[in-house]
Amino acid sequence: MTKLKKKKNAFKRKSNRTNIFPWKYLFIAFFIAGFTFSVYYKEEVKIVYYKIKATYINYKKRYASKTEQSKKDKIIKHYEDNIFGIDVSHYQGIINWKQVQFLEDSIPIYFAIMRATAGDTKNDKYFKYNWREAKNRNIKRGAYHYYRPNENSTKQAENFIDRVKLEKGDIVPILDIEEEPVIQSIASLRKGIKNWLQIVEKEYGVKPIIYTGDSFYKDYLKGKGFEDYSFWIANYNKNRLKPKMNKWLIWQFSDQGKVAGINTFVDLNVFDGNAKHFEFLLVK
Repeated sequence: MTKLKKKKNAFKRKSNRTNIFPWKYLFIAFFIAGFTFSVYYKEEVKIVYYKIKATYINYKKRYASKTEQSKKDKIIKHYEDNIFGIDVSHYQGIINWKQVQFLEDSIPIYFAIMRATAGDTKNDKYFKYNWREAKNRNIKRGAYHYYRPNENSTKQAENFIDRVKLEKGDIVPILDIEEEPVIQSIASLRKGIKNWLQIVEKEYGVKPIIYTGDSFYKDYLKGKGFEDYSFWIANYNKNRLKPKMNKWLIWQFSDQGKVAGINTFVDLNVFDGNAKHFEFLLVK
């Protein structure tokens, strides 16, 4: 009788062990699947993480000086029939795009331009997230490359092309040039800029826009073979109602804008026209 009980107890222990093993294998399978997914869909995982984190960030209001606020109000009033937009990069941190609707609390945000790449290897860590979320908010989106004059222009163009997949309705590519070269001449700088522009135009079938400052344009680009390009000009002078350059397409008039859902100051831009005119900037 004792032997029979021992056999039954041994059978029960064996059965229990047998029932445990499938759960171990299932856990391992889930772990492997999760790891594989995170490797092959790293960008997707990041975007989900950023979206979740954005809901828990305490976004603060930023306040410009009275002089700066007066300037912004004056320019917005002057261009009340035009459309406005913002530009962002990872320096703005994780943006809660669900809150991004107005600049300066009342002006509809029609377009958002975001940094995609810089130099020949660097990618903006929030670009994919910003790129997708701006589209989800029905905001016209654009991507720009920050040009580093001491790095290879062909590799810089390839970096941008690898990162940015334009769709119908997106803003044409933009090249941000604002640095003077250290290890090459100004003539070589111009040659590199033209090379980047030509490679990118050939890839996307549209002519890029050039972003630069008023002074940089005057000193290095004016009358030097860039006449066929449209310009996005930066000038923060409080006494101006337009850039010094006459042929401007977009004017970045302040770097101290406030937008709900963005936890830093943000650049403010006005387009030289209305929504109908803006269609000419979009990929067809």
